[in-house]
Amino acid sequence: MRTLVKPSSKLAKNTSVAVSVDGLSIDVPGPTGFRRVVDAISFEIPKGRVLGLVGESGSGKSLTGMALNGLLPMSGARISGGRVHLSGRDVTAYRDRDWRPLRGQVVSMVFQDPLMSLNPVHRVGRQIAEALRVHKGLGRTAAWDGAVAMLDAVGVPEAAARARFFPHQLSGGMRQRVGIAMALACGPDLLIADEPTTALDVTIQAQILELIDRMRRETGAAVLFISHDLSVVSQVADEVAVIYAGRIVESGPTATVFAAPEHPYTIGLLGSMPDLSLPDAPLVAIPGAVPHADAMPDGCRFAPRCPYATKECRVGRPLMRNLGGGHAAACLYVPVSPS
Repeated sequence: MRTLVKPSSKLAKNTSVAVSVDGLSIDVPGPTGFRRVVDAISFEIPKGRVLGLVGESGSGKSLTGMALNGLLPMSGARISGGRVHLSGRDVTAYRDRDWRPLRGQVVSMVFQDPLMSLNPVHRVGRQIAEALRVHKGLGRTAAWDGAVAMLDAVGVPEAAARARFFPHQLSGGMRQRVGIAMALACGPDLLIADEPTTALDVTIQAQILELIDRMRRETGAAVLFISHDLSVVSQVADEVAVIYAGRIVESGPTATVFAAPEHPYTIGLLGSMPDLSLPDAPLVAIPGAVPHADAMPDGCRFAPRCPYATKECRVGRPLMRNLGGGHAAACLYVPVSPS
């Protein structure tokens, strides 16, 4: 796949940062040419920390995650600007052959539906063992023992027996545990979790969130947690980045952003969450929908849906404004006034 970004041999200065994204843009082909679906976003995640990337469907969350693992769709999606560093490596212009030694060892991904990401014709233990053989050079027996140990570490009961199961023989929660075991088997610096609990019931969801947090603490891996569910992100993320129509509109410590949101989109998302203390209170919906990539509005992309928008909001891209304490928002009128 041809890329518009030239390779670089430079290493990131801070190797305690698992991933550093600086001005990343992603284009996809359309009927009238390439369309920008991720537009100059920036963030970094130190090792051992969790960043929640949250937004509605179609905002560019999953494409961002795939770009950080070299898995952009082969249909023509491409990085068209910015830089991505993984543990000191500039991987912006890597091709698939360059990514292969990194996947599993430096960066791994847990997908929303493990049944689709696991090979249906191989036993789950073999799939984990294969990663250990390829990346760690282990023999067949040692790799199998390592796979069983990983399954046990992520809470799969009777791990030795279940290692011989095929994916369809396991429940959804068990399959997701297998996916996490496979992703962490080789000790990556960055774990990308793309909506890992969406298909699970609430009880199993809580178990998977606790598992990801425990494995993060034990391994020291950084986690990019991608979700549309603010309540889930609030439980797992140290920092949060709110993305809308391909642009990050607010970021900061999770507690700060949730307690004092500044961007109207973040305020709207939080206002649409049910309040268990007020069971009869109506939910506040955000009118409209995320704009299509072929019809992105000028200026602030949230302006057509924003109740506070003015003429100035529709002219020029609003820049992120530093609000202190690591909190920033891309709105002309932050900090928000009660009026």
